[in-house]
Amino acid sequence: MATFLELKSEISDQLDRDDLTDQIENAMYRAIDYYQLDRFYFSEERIKTNFQLDDSPIDFLAVPTDYVRAVSFVVVDQGQNTVLEKKTDAFIHERAWIGAVGLPAYYSIFDQQFRVFPIPDKEYEVNLHYYKQVAEPYHDDEETVWTSEVMAQLISYRTKKDIYINYLHDKDSSAAMHAFEQEVYDAVKRHSLLYYESGSIEPSMC
Repeated sequence: MATFLELKSEISDQLDRDDLTDQIENAMYRAIDYYQLDRFYFSEERIKTNFQLDDSPIDFLAVPTDYVRAVSFVVVDQGQNTVLEKKTDAFIHERAWIGAVGLPAYYSIFDQQFRVFPIPDKEYEVNLHYYKQVAEPYHDDEETVWTSEVMAQLISYRTKKDIYINYLHDKDSSAAMHAFEQEVYDAVKRHSLLYYESGSIEPSMC
């Protein structure tokens, strides 16, 4: 696994440019930010917790600090799973004041809190499966999943595509980097699919 500095240096060498250090670093962070929103084998998390009736239209569970978006949000009642449907906070807010209680069917996110409707009438188990934000490197000597062998290739090609199109104004080279990026992306997604099918993550959610 490379460090962030080693990956930067490699990209600089491949571009044969030693005058774009800041531009390369910025492009690398843009590439990481872009792929933060995608789903990979390393970017999933599960939380199991409980919630129960509250005295107010409920803000019952803090959104995880690394949360990007939900894969599934499930309430368990006597062994039966109910998948909550995501709604706007306005939808939940308009109905919460009615005071309806029971098995939740909907959820929203407001002010870093999950809200549900109907308001829970008892304690329920909650299983949250979500895409998480994977920490990006902040120091040159760091090794993270973004600098691991396969992901480093993906970040490298997207970075070079960015540099070619935005700084070197070389459309042909940018197009070539895009093709390489897509090839590596497809390989990573195939790897992720194999990971899901191993039983760690349900294939139906892919």
